[in-house]
Amino acid sequence: MSNKILVLLLILAVSACGLIDLSVLNVTSFPEYPDDILKPGEQISLLFSEPVDRLGTEALFHLTGPEGDCDGFFSWDDCRMVFTPDKKMQPGFRYCLKSDGDIKTPDRRSFYINILLPFYYETDALPPLLVDRSPADAEITGTQQPIELCFSKPILKNIFEQEFTISPQTALEYLWNSDSTGLRISPKKQWLNLQFYKWTIPTDITDHEGIPMPEVYSGSFLVQLDTSAPSVIGVHPARDNEDGTFSILTDLNPDELTLGEHLSLSFSEAVDFASLRQSFGIDPSIDGYLLSLTPDTALYYIDESLPPETEYRLSLQRGLKDLSGNAAPDDWEMIFTPDIPTQRILTVEIEDENGLFLSLDDTYFGNDGYIDTPGLNYYDTQTLHFIISLSRPYPDTATSEKAAFLSLISLTPVFPPGTLSPTLFSSTWEGPDSLRLIYNGLISFLPDEPVYYKFKISPGGRDSAAPGGSYLTDGIEFTFKAEAQ
Repeated sequence: MSNKILVLLLILAVSACGLIDLSVLNVTSFPEYPDDILKPGEQISLLFSEPVDRLGTEALFHLTGPEGDCDGFFSWDDCRMVFTPDKKMQPGFRYCLKSDGDIKTPDRRSFYINILLPFYYETDALPPLLVDRSPADAEITGTQQPIELCFSKPILKNIFEQEFTISPQTALEYLWNSDSTGLRISPKKQWLNLQFYKWTIPTDITDHEGIPMPEVYSGSFLVQLDTSAPSVIGVHPARDNEDGTFSILTDLNPDELTLGEHLSLSFSEAVDFASLRQSFGIDPSIDGYLLSLTPDTALYYIDESLPPETEYRLSLQRGLKDLSGNAAPDDWEMIFTPDIPTQRILTVEIEDENGLFLSLDDTYFGNDGYIDTPGLNYYDTQTLHFIISLSRPYPDTATSEKAAFLSLISLTPVFPPGTLSPTLFSSTWEGPDSLRLIYNGLISFLPDEPVYYKFKISPGGRDSAAPGGSYLTDGIEFTFKAEAQ
């Protein structure tokens, strides 16, 4: 298709009697419409409806592109003027054809034309852009620090690796991300100390559509080997944001680490992650793994529920290196205890049908001998209530944890042999931290023929943990005498 542009004839006095020529000059342009796409092999041209002065018409013609005015040459086929740029046009860029001024015909008539036609070559898709780089231009770096580049669109990797240049020339390794929009460029050995490097991304590098870079990108950096070894400057709890990121709680120390949190380590400078993994240790061991958050910050992801009130030794053996190869000459360690309290039995109260007659606290738990129970003064079977008070509450929703705690409790006869065991009649949570147990079938014999019973709560585990990870790490027990008076 073609676009017919009517150009009005300048009003010319053709004779002394005042006759006027009202004819028009038709101009057909290619490309046709604003923002059209010029395909490879198609020509930029203007077609006139009659012969025109070629030199004057060429002088009015201008084509601008990503680098400004486009030089080129003209050719004519009768009334059709064709413009061919000297340089290959760049796909994805917006060009603009402009022709503005008076055009004359061989018989010296004059016509005014004003053509302004923007168009794209090959595609109207945006070109790939360099959106981020590291190190910054002229920045000082270490001998192992990579060049990191990020582009707005996926890049053809093979072309990039062929055309990317660095001076002085160095053997390079390229590590691309999954969608080819970013990469790390590292020396196969290391950058030379005190060397100034300059890299260049030419416009020959294209995206997956073949659209080239809109401009030449370049950067530089100075390699300066430092002489100081890395050191630990902070250890803090870190919270998983569940989106691949972590919040480092810099106002807290490791002793304030709570259940479900992790450990972050900050260093005085970027460290070599391989050497960090070799030197890192926790005793007793904690299931987990190291992550590199930033060049100078690592995170130990804790992959287990930590036991209550456990002391740990976090250590780094000497040999931790920075990116320049400087190694820490000494071991480093710190002691910390996460903020995970132990569940404790505060009191055990014992009632019979007449009410409370004994209240025991931890001074009675685990003692040798037995406790004389003044309430058992009948020669008969007895029913006793045991009310247990806890230091850490269980919410109503902790059904399975409450059941697991209940399974830790037992009441058994220890003398004389053959005495029947009491039976647990009922268990009732009277509050988040209070449990009432009713046992039937305790026996009181005659004086000098007592029965001895042991009440015991065994150590618990994660299945019986209250919120925050608290469970009973040390069991309790006491023995009491049932003797009728």
